[in-house]
Amino acid sequence: MSLPKIIHAVEPTLSAADLQLAESTAEYLREHHPSVLLDPIFHDLATPRVGARPALHCDDFTEIMRPPQSPGYVFFQERARLRAVEGDSIAASFPVNTAYDNFCSTTLGLGKVRWLCPRGSPRPTGTVDPHRLAEACWEDRQVRRSLVHAIRHEGLRYIHPHYGTKAIWQLALLLHHASRMPVHVIGAPPGLSAFVNDKGRFAALVEHMYGPAAIPPTEVVWNTALAAEQMRELCSHRKRVSVKLPSAAGGQGNLVFNSDALRGRSLARLREILWQSLPRLGYQNGDELVVSVWEENALAAPSTQYWIPPAGDGPPILEGHFMQFIVGSAGRFSGCAPADLPHEIRRRAEIRCGIVARAFQKLGYVGRCSFDLLWVGKSQETAELQFIECNGRWGGTSLPMTLMNRIFGDWHRQPFAVNTVHVVGAGLVGYQELTRRLGNRRFEGRRDLDQLVTGKIILLDPERVKRCDEVTAIVLADSWEAAIQDAQSQFPILIQHVVDGAIRGSRLAPLV
Repeated sequence: MSLPKIIHAVEPTLSAADLQLAESTAEYLREHHPSVLLDPIFHDLATPRVGARPALHCDDFTEIMRPPQSPGYVFFQERARLRAVEGDSIAASFPVNTAYDNFCSTTLGLGKVRWLCPRGSPRPTGTVDPHRLAEACWEDRQVRRSLVHAIRHEGLRYIHPHYGTKAIWQLALLLHHASRMPVHVIGAPPGLSAFVNDKGRFAALVEHMYGPAAIPPTEVVWNTALAAEQMRELCSHRKRVSVKLPSAAGGQGNLVFNSDALRGRSLARLREILWQSLPRLGYQNGDELVVSVWEENALAAPSTQYWIPPAGDGPPILEGHFMQFIVGSAGRFSGCAPADLPHEIRRRAEIRCGIVARAFQKLGYVGRCSFDLLWVGKSQETAELQFIECNGRWGGTSLPMTLMNRIFGDWHRQPFAVNTVHVVGAGLVGYQELTRRLGNRRFEGRRDLDQLVTGKIILLDPERVKRCDEVTAIVLADSWEAAIQDAQSQFPILIQHVVDGAIRGSRLAPLV
């Protein structure tokens, strides 16, 4: 198999009018945004159907905007382990954590994979950018030869990326020519990937499809003077205003301002406030900014999770609705859990998101795709469904969901929640020691297929622990409410206790 298990959680029925809207939307994008179409040079690399052949997982993050002071997204390269199946290869810019890989292959039952650690060429600054993973896979002679050999002699057929960047498609083309064998990308065309992940362009598309009420008031601007004008307009009648980098992820490119601090200010002063804050996002004048209302009057904030297969493999698959845990004033993503939505919200989200997903598929989109939504209003009867953004990539919700599918057959069968906690000193302690000190709360594999697993924890992302002092866990319980409560309230206390005990050299047993 080249894909992990995909669950048909919902089979939304689209009407003839819905299907026509998907078709007309695809045609609109072909005409007005031709860059979303696949370059003819890449046509032979598109995936008509996904077969049971090995894949290279290469999560190249060069096109995701990130603040300069942030550690970046390099550590997320190892998250591909959650979707890689037996016989696949995973590329990463750092050596694999052997303990974690063994845990995944044996305890979690994910099968054995091969890890590649390519080193790219230095930039003009003399440093190597570890985010340029696809480029490094070609520049590193040993890795390149290994991949060509695997394509020729071991059945390697696919490159399955985090999302379909141009660098990924270029790597596939180079390997195709070098091996003289078929190579296909399980990903969207580069221009389409860039479009759907751009908050401003996606908002404009949703407004074109469903009207202005389908998004929060939003404007795309190209300098701080225009941004200041939009901020003054929005803060006059809204409580909070956000300024975002269009292609950042996980809330790392967000600024959120309280309108009370902005009202009555001159445009010059508003621009000065922006200039004081934007440098920490890595903004340079002339870069695109998305200015919008930061909605607070929301009845629900679900994220719909889709797998969009090649058109030859069937329509887009909706795997579920999840709520996201958001921390800090800028709305940084920290975790998730399945969402219990009222029928009306769920149904409307399924139809509207399903139409967008169909339109993307008609343009050659293949891969993970999710839509972050708000249900805004004072009551369900009067509330409006609003799109916030599209995440055209694997992420912090889809990967744990996929892991639960692989362990339990269907994520619906086992209540769980995901949370990430920052604990100073966690990196010093290290992933393996943290896991050991969890004691009887450590997940040791599923033994009884007929019983729920409760009170157990699966620790993820060892490189994130090492680099950022951030610990990500899937918490298992006997009910969805208990899983959320444990993940958000008990797990942070537990992991703080474990880290403190390890640093002190304490032999005290961890909390249970």
